[in-house]
Order: sequence, then C-alpha cells, then structure tokens
Amino acid sequence: MKTSTLILTLLLSLAAQAFSEDLRKFTSADGTKTFDGVLTRYDAASGIVEVKRTGLGPLKFPLTMLSAADQAYVKEQSKPRTTAATKEPAVDFDFEHRDSLPQTDTPKSQWDTEWGPAAKTYPELKMPDGVKDPVTFQRQRIVAAAKKYIDLPYMHKHIPAAGGLDCSNFTAWVYNYSMGIRFPSGIANQGEEAGRRLAPDEKLQPGDLLFQTSVEGDRIAHSVIYMGDDRIIDACNGKVDVRNFANWYKDRFSHARRIIEDTDSPPTKDTSASSSKADFTPKATAGGKNRMEVRSVSKDLTTRLEAVNPKYLAAFPPDFAQAKPGTIPLVIYLHGSAGRGDDPKSCIDMPFNQIVGTHRDFPAVAISPQLRSVPLEGETKPRMSWHIEDLDHLLADVLKEFPQIDQDRVYLTGFSMGGYGTWDWAAASRKHFAAIIPIAGGANTAAPRSPKNFGDLPIWAFHGDADTTVTPQNSIKLVESIKSARGDAQLTLLPRATHQCSDQVYLNPEVYRWLFSKKRL
Repeated sequence: MKTSTLILTLLLSLAAQAFSEDLRKFTSADGTKTFDGVLTRYDAASGIVEVKRTGLGPLKFPLTMLSAADQAYVKEQSKPRTTAATKEPAVDFDFEHRDSLPQTDTPKSQWDTEWGPAAKTYPELKMPDGVKDPVTFQRQRIVAAAKKYIDLPYMHKHIPAAGGLDCSNFTAWVYNYSMGIRFPSGIANQGEEAGRRLAPDEKLQPGDLLFQTSVEGDRIAHSVIYMGDDRIIDACNGKVDVRNFANWYKDRFSHARRIIEDTDSPPTKDTSASSSKADFTPKATAGGKNRMEVRSVSKDLTTRLEAVNPKYLAAFPPDFAQAKPGTIPLVIYLHGSAGRGDDPKSCIDMPFNQIVGTHRDFPAVAISPQLRSVPLEGETKPRMSWHIEDLDHLLADVLKEFPQIDQDRVYLTGFSMGGYGTWDWAAASRKHFAAIIPIAGGANTAAPRSPKNFGDLPIWAFHGDADTTVTPQNSIKLVESIKSARGDAQLTLLPRATHQCSDQVYLNPEVYRWLFSKKRL
C-alpha cells in the first residue's frame, strides 16, 4: 500500500458523524478509501486541504491524497464566489482593531480640561473584498458604529474615553471612528460644512446627518444620525440612544447633509462642502531658494500706516497670474517680537516663511507683514503688539491688488507676539477670516476681547506645554472661555515643547488640511 494511502487510512479510522451541510464523500487518490466531510479550507501555496468532521478537530492533509475529481472540486470551491449565496463581510469587520487604537494623541495627564483632548484621526476605511454594494455597506457601517455607543453619557467632550460626547461631537466621532472621515465637531460649522446639503425633497438615507434649530429658531442647535425607517440616534437627554424622528426632532428640523453619496467610490477624508482643492504636505528641508519676495502696499497707503511696515513678504502659487478671480486662498502670518524692524527680509528665515518660501507647491498666497521697531508718535518704546487698524488697511490693499484671492478663504496665523496678534485681530475683525491658528499666544491685556467676539470662527490654537516664556494657561483659558460661549475652538498642547514650537505646527500636514477645509460663513 502506498504511504499516502496508509496515512489517509489511519486518518479515516477516526471517522465520526460528519457535518450535514455541504457534506461531500471524498475518495482517496487510489480509490480504495472514502470518507464524508465538509471542505473548510484549501491553501493553494502549501497544497494543504482542511476538512471539518463532527467531534474531531480539523482534518488536514495534502491535496494529492484525494482523487482527481475531488482535487478539481477543492480547487473550484476555493475560487472567489460571486453568487448570491456568498457571505459578505460584516460591516463591523475591523471594529475590534479600531477599538485598540488610541482615541487621542494627548497624554492623559493633560485631559483635565473642560472639553478634554482632541480626537485623533482614524484610518480611512479600506473596502474589504466581497462587498456587493459599497454604498449600502458604508451606510450600514455608520449606523453600526453609532449603536456601539448607546448609553454613553452626554458630555461636552471630543472623545468617548473622556467620559461622553455631546450631539455634534458624537456625529463627528462616529464618522471619524468608522470611516476615517473628519468634519467640524462644532455644531454651527458642522451644519454648514459636513458633506453636501440635501434638497428638501431628497429622500433621507441611513448615515445622513439631520440638524435641528434652537427653540427660538435662530441657529442650528442639534445634530443626529438618521438610521432609516424614521429612526435616529443621537446624544441627548443624558445619553446616546435610538429615538423616533418625531415631535421636536421633526418640528425643529432644519436640513440634512449627506456624507455617503450614491456612488461606489468611498468619500474622501475631507468632506467639507466648502473645502478647496488646496492641500499641502510640507517637508522639513524642501531645498531650493526661498521664493518669498518683498512687496509694497499702494502709495496712498504708505503714509497712513503707523506701526506696520508698508513693505511685506509674499509668496504666490504657480500660475497665480493666470488664476481666475476669487479662486486662490490667502494665509497671513504674524511674526513674534524678534521680527520687528524695517526690513521684511529679516523675517524670511522664520519657520512659516521658510517652509512656505521653499515649497513651490504651497497652494495659497502667503503674506508676512512686519511690525516696525520704532516708537509711534506719543510713545516712548517700540510697540510690543500688532496694530489692528494698520493690519486691516494692509489686508484691504492686498485684496484689491490681487483679485485672484478668494475673500472667503482668508486665514490668519501667528507665533508668540504674532499669536497674541492673531487672537486680537480675529476678535476685532472676525469678518475677514475663515479660520485662525494662534501659536504660543494669549489675550492682549491692553485690548481685552469677549469670547463672544469670535462667534463661530474656527480656531485651532497650539502651545508648548513646557513654555516658560508665555504660559500655556493663556491659551487654555482663552479656548475654554470661547467654548463656554459655544464657539468653535480647540487647543493642542505640544508635549515637552518650549516656547519655540511653531516649526512643529507648520510642518504638520493635518494643520493645512484643517485650515484649507474652512470657508468664511
């Protein structure tokens, strides 16, 4: 007797009642032995077959031990199936893995703030093999992810691990966790920017975001996820729960927004309807000459500027001269106290100017004004704060000279004294800006601003947690006060970073993705 047949004979001596479903009678290669079993696996690389038997562990043996007919059967059954009987992957197939990922990059020792730590961006969904209807799969996945958090407490937090979520942080979290899709967690911006606004007569689909107004009807005050069949899930009345789309939910319904469109293509990570095509991934050393150039304001403005130099640094994206009016974003950078002077070129090596100037692919106009170092009339010392009226004049002049700039996508950032200036200018002239990024700054005590001055302006502040020059408490208190006034502000404390931390911010691609996704309301 052949060795292979002998081995199979020994295996068959362990015969027991086989599974009845998909049962097959297998025959040995020499035709002398048979046994009943259910094919469970075939590894083409090793040639090993696995058959399931009742009462025993899996039976494994080489494919060559079977008859030619059975070998053909095994190979045929192992091919990818496309029939209706094929079992599709579960919509929660990778939730266990996602649950193992950190919800935030903020150390737990720094979670003790009013809103807790900011959420980390989760991986994009990679559509598994075997999905017949990607659109339905994604919509069902959103609902399944939302239901994971039933009974989670209602709290003003950004991540579940901090203790709970409020309405718009819940909807933002579900899409981030399940799809790797980010959109604003602030209720006002979410209601205007997340995905596409549906027409009143469009049929609602699972996963759509529904928005309710305040009792007075003067603003968006609540968001929910539609589940289908007039059922919704939201964070309200103390916890996350499934509810009927009825009563005040329907009476105060404002509009719906769709993230998962009727297409086979998964949505992009940035689903803001107002998002430009601008994107930017900086490198620490881009190489090449710094292309920032010195520009001057118009002649009639030169004599009117008191504290700001009429000359400034500027950089323009490729083919800017041929761009259509209102199509290119603008980013304004305010330097720290070390940049004061009468020569804008002295600021060219500052982190923001260096990064922008050495990257020809920066997709926006960038300008860097300079604060003069001489005292103003009636003052005895050079200014240690930006002159807001001068900055307003300079911006108006730039917008007039360069009509290609999109006035709904003007962004402001600054470091140290420029961080103070960013807060102060935005509070005084909020109407100019789509979003701001203040770094290592704080409130200007000479011109204090109410948190309400910022309204719904998107703000992402940064501060080194080891900064001994400007205390991080400045940023912490400002952000918390704005949040208390229902503003759209967030703060990232950079671990072990001292005062000179702006390079960490300006080298972070997520900063630019967030910034360029914003549009003035």
